[in-house]
Amino acid sequence: MSQYSLAQLCEANERLARADISLWGAQAQPIAQDRLGWIGLPEKSRELLPALDALSAWARAAQIGRIVLSGMGGSSLAPEVIATHYGRELLVLDSTHPADVAEVINADPTQTLFIISSKSGETIETLSHLKAIQACLQEGGLPIENHVVVISDPGSPLLAWADENHVRSFAGQANVGGRFSALSIFGLLPASLIGVDCAVLLDDAADMREELQQSGGENLAIQLTQEILAHAPYLVLPDQPFSDWVEQLVAESTGKEGRGIIPVKGAQQDVSDMVRKASALALGASFYLWEWTVALLGSALEVNPFDQPDVARAKSATSKALTAGGTFAHHMVQTTQGALAFIDQKFTHPGGYIGVLAFVPMRDSEIGRTMHEIRQGLQDRFRALDKKVTFGYGPRYLHSTGQCHKGGPAFGSFLIITLDGGERGGVEDFPIPQERYSFGELLRAQALGDCEVLTEIGRQVVHAHLTRDELTRFSQSLRVTS
Repeated sequence: MSQYSLAQLCEANERLARADISLWGAQAQPIAQDRLGWIGLPEKSRELLPALDALSAWARAAQIGRIVLSGMGGSSLAPEVIATHYGRELLVLDSTHPADVAEVINADPTQTLFIISSKSGETIETLSHLKAIQACLQEGGLPIENHVVVISDPGSPLLAWADENHVRSFAGQANVGGRFSALSIFGLLPASLIGVDCAVLLDDAADMREELQQSGGENLAIQLTQEILAHAPYLVLPDQPFSDWVEQLVAESTGKEGRGIIPVKGAQQDVSDMVRKASALALGASFYLWEWTVALLGSALEVNPFDQPDVARAKSATSKALTAGGTFAHHMVQTTQGALAFIDQKFTHPGGYIGVLAFVPMRDSEIGRTMHEIRQGLQDRFRALDKKVTFGYGPRYLHSTGQCHKGGPAFGSFLIITLDGGERGGVEDFPIPQERYSFGELLRAQALGDCEVLTEIGRQVVHAHLTRDELTRFSQSLRVTS
């Protein structure tokens, strides 16, 4: 992979600059034909600014003080990064854990605006959120058209729902894929509502686009691509919020056909100067630089960066598990001792990486600390085997690194963690109106479905279903025995 020469990269860069759909091979052409709209977003998205200003003015007049974004993957990661970068408050709901859902839904919705964001308009997590939000607003006697805004691609069922319910809606560009949509309506509408000047994001992206049109050794995307290829298959990223967006972009775009780049959040000293620089530019410029770089990486790796062929498999497995009742039938241990025994038995091959996939509350600071300790404990425990450790919250990672887990290099081992609800005052479950299953049942089905798929394709999987107290004991045991 690192043998891709500077001359080849410069040629690929020139072809990308003119939107050559043959850059990723003949098989990728039909998809590339419909997915290169992101290249022109720094200019094209300026057309959105008047409508975004009008929406923001309406929200201010309506005294909206709380913005909630429901979306998965590309629909939520970029807006979350923008909010963090500018120090603005945006509540992101990209979890199906009952505790995360309850925290958002049970709050007073009187001054809340819910952004429902899904390119396909069929995302099961987002549609489930919408059903719960709609029930909450109806219970409070609040008109849904005053508290919900929809973003989806033209012709989607979600836009049809918005039209039927007289809800404000904004259509995305069908020729822009989700993970390349940071500078589209999907990234800019939430940004505008929390007071970010979207014109600045677009100006910085436009400046970067102009720089990247020039091929040569000074081109930042070419330099960054060279750096990533030189250290493939791993890409060490700074442990910061921007890396969550980069992680999805890189892993889902490149992780297929047994190839790909595996992002790993690491210590600051392990991050290369080039990667650090690319992540610390003006935000609009960084978004655009990484998108351009990933398009070049696809060419170098000979993969189509615009599809995600293994994502549908996990969705199908989730549906199957829901039909079966969402019960855990196998691959499960319930004690620290059992989890450690299976980990030491299954994660024995040298090299590769361990993916910790945690279906736990995302916004619980205590559990967050415990998960950090588990990741560090596993890193220490398997250091002699030269294993990397990655981490993802479920089901969010299914819309991000999940593609790479299944389609990328076949040397990943996976620890799936699920949590018994209800203990110590936790939220046991939360209903999904109009559905036969609850959020808790959906979460369990998503964990089980991914466990089944990873096992079927030959990955080593340990599924630990633990109480909250047992999760703490597991973390402590890793620290003691590593």
